[in-house]
Amino acid sequence: MGLVERRAAADFQERHLPALMKKVHQAAGFPVTVEVKWDTLSIEGQSDQYAKCWPDTYFEPLITGLARIAKDDMGRAVLKAGVKKVVIQNEADNKRPDRWATFKDGVLTLDYLPFNVHDRPLRADALATLLENKL
Repeated sequence: MGLVERRAAADFQERHLPALMKKVHQAAGFPVTVEVKWDTLSIEGQSDQYAKCWPDTYFEPLITGLARIAKDDMGRAVLKAGVKKVVIQNEADNKRPDRWATFKDGVLTLDYLPFNVHDRPLRADALATLLENKL
């Protein structure tokens, strides 16, 4: 990750991440820990797209999926008891929305190519279905 990408990632973390994290916490019903592997999301030559693509690729589907689980007291309680951490990364260059989320030992891992934004609803549904089946 070069200087341009590091600056763009830092700008995103400063200007966009706080509002997104607030929405994640509200959707979950508790302050879930989110670890972002910025170096895996930061693709060289694409830094001008981070502010648009990262929310659509990772955060908005996460928010929608968590909200579907946490729509009632039972869902919020199960989510809080079961999800210890969310990891956001791009380690596999995955483009399949049905395989973007895994859940093991309390860790929800979202591993997806950062600029494949068009299937956001499919990712949200896949995430919620995974949690419904695993929690």
